[in-house]
Amino acid sequence: MGSVRHTFVDNKLAQVPTGEYNKEKVYKFIVEHATPTKGIYPHEIEIKRIINIDSFSKRSSNYRKLTRQTIHNHLRQLIKEGKVYKQNGQYFPKDWNLSAILQFASFMRQHAKGFIDPYPVTHRHKVYREQETPRDQLFKRTTGISVSHRYCKTNFIGKELTKEKCLFEYVNRIGAFIAYIFIESMRPRQNGGITDDVKKDMSRNLIFNSISIVDLFDRFCIFLNDMQILTKEIPVYHPINKQNIDPVELDNTSFDKVSEVFRNVYPGIYEGIEKFWFSSREYWDEFGVHIAKTEACDHRWQELFIYKYKKSYRCIKCHIVAGDKIDSVVPEKRKGRTKKRV
Repeated sequence: MGSVRHTFVDNKLAQVPTGEYNKEKVYKFIVEHATPTKGIYPHEIEIKRIINIDSFSKRSSNYRKLTRQTIHNHLRQLIKEGKVYKQNGQYFPKDWNLSAILQFASFMRQHAKGFIDPYPVTHRHKVYREQETPRDQLFKRTTGISVSHRYCKTNFIGKELTKEKCLFEYVNRIGAFIAYIFIESMRPRQNGGITDDVKKDMSRNLIFNSISIVDLFDRFCIFLNDMQILTKEIPVYHPINKQNIDPVELDNTSFDKVSEVFRNVYPGIYEGIEKFWFSSREYWDEFGVHIAKTEACDHRWQELFIYKYKKSYRCIKCHIVAGDKIDSVVPEKRKGRTKKRV
């Protein structure tokens, strides 16, 4: 069986063969980079393939460019599927509506770090050049607290950087960015020739290709470093088109401080989630005890440690999870046979 990759298929995370995954990457490259007047030559397509599937490895040696022959094979298949066409040795997408959406999504993903960056939060952005660049204008508009003063008045003191202010801004910016993409995905179609299926495909591609959980997690790590409450700085890596999150484990002191800052800024959300999880587990533990008392099973209990909860028990025979060990329940027929023998 060949290797597989995880990707979204019909709005669901699914496993697809690596060849199919790479073919879609080739198609996406053409859609994002081609214009109506200039297509893409095969040698311009730069797609990397994984030769050693290791989700958390940072070694660039795990990646190799697709061979020219592989790219040509994928291009022939895309032509056969009616997704691209070839003209004068160049490849063009057939659906320019989807192309426009993917170009916008690529732009949004590439520049999301500009919206969700700690720099405008911690510094007053000033432009010294004669002419402002689009990035300069972005930083000017996003400097400081991003929410409207008309609706939200904070108690942060001037330019002073506090841990709470940094986290407050991260959550606001990431939420605002995602909400913006969600709203844009619902934009009414401006071309009467776009079918319902094409419109759904455009919306789906805008959402999935604009929002990268990998990039957002990296920005969060940068925010944590900027908050200066960690005992050790988190290393953040920024390879192009990074596919996987590099997991981070904080020490107890740093974790407690970060949790405390979050609880200070969002007390209702923090306490609500924590208590809801604990009380839900208690309910199911009590329900498990009730079921275990009535289940005809010679229970064999095994300790079970549930995440962010106390110790529970799981019967390895009937798989019931309960808060306490319950004595075995002997079926009625079995009881009768036992008495008869006596």
